[in-house]
Amino acid sequence: MKEVLYCLDSEPNLFGLLTTEVAPPLLFYSYIPIALIVLLLSAFILKANKGKISPKILFAISVSFAIWVTITLGHWTLVNASYVHFSWQILGIFEIAIYLLSIYLSYVLVNKEDINFKSKIYLSLLALPVILVIPTSLNIPSFDIVYCEGENGWIWKYIYIIEALSILIIAINGWKKYINKDTLQVTKMRVLFFTIATTVFLSVFWITNALGDSTGFYEINLFGPLGMLFFVGMMSYAMIRYKLFNIKLLGTQALVVTVWMLVFAIFFVQRFEYVRIIVGITLIALTIIGIFLVRGVKNERKQREEIEKLAVNLKTANSHLLELDAQKSEFVSLASHQLRGPLTSIRGYISLILDGDMGEIPKEVEDALKKVSKSSTDLVTIVSDYLDVTRIELGKMKYDYSIFDMRDLVNEVSEDLKPVIEKSGLIFKLNIDNKQSYKIHADRNKMKQVIVNLIDNSLKYTKKGHISVVMTRLGKNIRLSIKDSGVGIPKDTVSNLFQKFNRASNASSQNIIGTGLGLYIARRIIENHEGKIWAESEGEGKGSVFSIELKAND
Repeated sequence: MKEVLYCLDSEPNLFGLLTTEVAPPLLFYSYIPIALIVLLLSAFILKANKGKISPKILFAISVSFAIWVTITLGHWTLVNASYVHFSWQILGIFEIAIYLLSIYLSYVLVNKEDINFKSKIYLSLLALPVILVIPTSLNIPSFDIVYCEGENGWIWKYIYIIEALSILIIAINGWKKYINKDTLQVTKMRVLFFTIATTVFLSVFWITNALGDSTGFYEINLFGPLGMLFFVGMMSYAMIRYKLFNIKLLGTQALVVTVWMLVFAIFFVQRFEYVRIIVGITLIALTIIGIFLVRGVKNERKQREEIEKLAVNLKTANSHLLELDAQKSEFVSLASHQLRGPLTSIRGYISLILDGDMGEIPKEVEDALKKVSKSSTDLVTIVSDYLDVTRIELGKMKYDYSIFDMRDLVNEVSEDLKPVIEKSGLIFKLNIDNKQSYKIHADRNKMKQVIVNLIDNSLKYTKKGHISVVMTRLGKNIRLSIKDSGVGIPKDTVSNLFQKFNRASNASSQNIIGTGLGLYIARRIIENHEGKIWAESEGEGKGSVFSIELKAND
């Protein structure tokens, strides 16, 4: 059996592996609580932000720090010389990991995006030399197996240089974001708190480790983890005040856990004469944390009061807006109704003149009157659309339901519009399967309005080719489709085509006049009949298909 070689200045008194005889009095109080606080905080953040990259990086930093703390505790408390030697060898990996991961976290939090794959490779390559020289003299050139103390080699100079550069990079990255004029104020404060917290922690950590290494007075390392305590405090306050990581309650919980851990850690103090020192440190920490908590509660109460006032004001403003909207709709309804009378009279007189009832008219006057007649007809359509929209919004659109044959209605509309379509140089096609039943329960006039609107819409956007009306029976539903070879519909427009005042983006380029209300009215009418309406197109220049589907009544 191989003989175990113990360090000369210590004897095992805990589990046969550890000793507390040579450990500094404040070792456990300095290291254990802080490591536990950091792990708990990062674990809570990771759980509350599943799928996000920044909490994962923060957790990786916390784990690296906790492992570093465990290894350092091993330097002071392990009695097996082999174990102590191994802990000296691997310490550098986790120390440089803390700094490189902090650069990664700084970039993600400041820029709100992950770094590219190439940058990840570069960061990994910076840690590669440390990993490669672990078992060599470049890492630990000599180790005193009697007193269990090692000597740091050349690679540690490299580690300290990388650590210093890391601090500088994080500070510059945060400062550039903070002074950017386009950065929101709340984002600036988040970046400021994170940058200060990280640079202070890493700087204290770097200074104490470098001094301990250069002077051989390793007790100074005890102050290194205190920078992490500052980091936790700053991050917790940023979570409460500026919603860093989008967690507010967790920040308060983290501060409370920190207080609890500081008090609990007093049990690890081995000498009574240090209790006053510990209590003093804890009192200072409690005071700082208490200030943060009180400020957080005050800010929370102030924000809640402001939100309550805004809610009352918003309710009042909303009621006023609803009243104004109702008045607007009433005005449009009244104005539209009043306009229809004069327009009808104008159309009637123009029709009499064009029919010759008022005597013979010159050719030039006849052409002008035809244009006036068309414009007045368009104006009547516009007025009717506005009137229908107003009725829909006020809930005053009335429906006269009856059972009728949809085939007869489609034939009727087709006969009325076929001459107009063919006069425009287009081919008109009607395709209905006469073997099927097409009875529906609906408002016949409203259905006629929808069909006329859809065919007229195709006529406006089709300069050549054809317009086809197809009606089929699909189980318990009846589908009517109007197909054309017109200008088509851009794909980014199709989904919004049936919204109020919305027209195809290529309508203006075709010099087509319209209100953008016809398809909206058609949609609302069809929806009130528990049917559906939609448009399809393969793109510009490829025509379009407008379809409605209603339940059959048989």
